[in-house]
Amino acid sequence: MKLIPFLLAFVLIAACNSNQKTNREEKSPEKTGFQLHNFSKKFRGFLINNKLEKENASLVLILEDSVLFGEYILDSNCETFSLTGKLLADNKFELNDDTYFFEGKFTDTLNFKGHYSKKNGKQRAFEFEQKAINLFQLETTRSVIQNSEHLVDGKSSSLTILISQVAHAPILLENKINKTLLTAALKQRLDSNYIIPKTNKKILAKLQNYLQIEEGDGFEQEINVSYLTRYDEIACFSVGGYFYAFGTPHPSSSLEFFNFNLSNGELIHLSDLLNKGAKGKLNKIAEKILYKDYGEDMWDFENGDFELNDNFEISEKGFTFLFNQYEIGPYAIGMPEIFIPYSKMKGFLKEDGLLKQFLK
Repeated sequence: MKLIPFLLAFVLIAACNSNQKTNREEKSPEKTGFQLHNFSKKFRGFLINNKLEKENASLVLILEDSVLFGEYILDSNCETFSLTGKLLADNKFELNDDTYFFEGKFTDTLNFKGHYSKKNGKQRAFEFEQKAINLFQLETTRSVIQNSEHLVDGKSSSLTILISQVAHAPILLENKINKTLLTAALKQRLDSNYIIPKTNKKILAKLQNYLQIEEGDGFEQEINVSYLTRYDEIACFSVGGYFYAFGTPHPSSSLEFFNFNLSNGELIHLSDLLNKGAKGKLNKIAEKILYKDYGEDMWDFENGDFELNDNFEISEKGFTFLFNQYEIGPYAIGMPEIFIPYSKMKGFLKEDGLLKQFLK
């Protein structure tokens, strides 16, 4: 009988030791946790803004001996903010950009999330994950060229140029995107027989000759290269033109959209995004939307023969196709737009393509 208490005690001690061992294993970072080492990484993610909307951003973050620093760039306007802070215990961290204070935690070595706020202000969430991304910023120049020596009805001819270009990006990416945009900008002019210049200064020098006009002529013109937005591996720009010759009945305008693949700097065409055979079906959907928004009269195509062009803007909600003046109808119809949401393109878009982020 004395053996039974001894055996019970032995079992209890063994069970206790087993539990202690299990607890030690659960708390061991080698088993269930992870250790952050010094790194320099690029992340993509979002911040919830004051309108309670997701604002996409890119982030470069560097860790050196518990010190964190880097910068984030908002997709909406390419504005850059510097960050400084420190890594705390349990993979938590603190950062600030002189306006906002960020608190968060690495959920693993590739992801982190948390919240940010102004001092004593409302907290907004943020979330980022490591990705192979191409960061870029913008450089914008504005110039107004006038020919004040030659007046028409008291007005001098003028050319206003506003050009946004990619800067501080991988050189191949930067060169491809900027050359495409500058080429499109030059085509907005009446005479585009100039060699494509490499810099904005050379553009302005070339365009000086454009204002050597004949007696009796005169005009106002604007050329605008604008950044629209960015979605992971896609960046969207537009190139617009406005021209008015003094004494003519009305001005003319044009607008082109350019969607770039940020992995190689190439233009994204509609055919790159659609499954084989989907274009014809999408044409029919677009034609119905066009008739609903603008009516069925005055078009330069027969019913059922409508064709989408390659002039479209990619957004989080769908595609916006734009047709310039006289492209599919008279001047009076203006510049028709057709918005097609992703919900109407189910089965049309490549599931593993550049737009997979919007098809979830």
